[in-house]
Amino acid sequence: MVNPLPNIFSIPGLLEHILFQLPMYDLLVHTQRVCQLFRTTIVSSPRLQEALFFRSNLHKCAELYSHKETLTARAMLGVRGGIG
Repeated sequence: MVNPLPNIFSIPGLLEHILFQLPMYDLLVHTQRVCQLFRTTIVSSPRLQEALFFRSNLHKCAELYSHKETLTARAMLGVRGGIG
């Protein structure tokens, strides 16, 4: 009988999705020791690297900063409109 696990892990993104469900501690400490494929996936995946805080997502940071500026500008306009 053929073992289906190697075929499942060869589907792009599926192993990353499975690993993303693990607690961060397990992902950081234990999972990388299971096999070379798991370690390579963790090290090369931007999504997992961001979850482990090894890589920042500058696009998300810029988006949050822009949103904060927009809210601040709206609040200031609301205050100025109420005063004058």
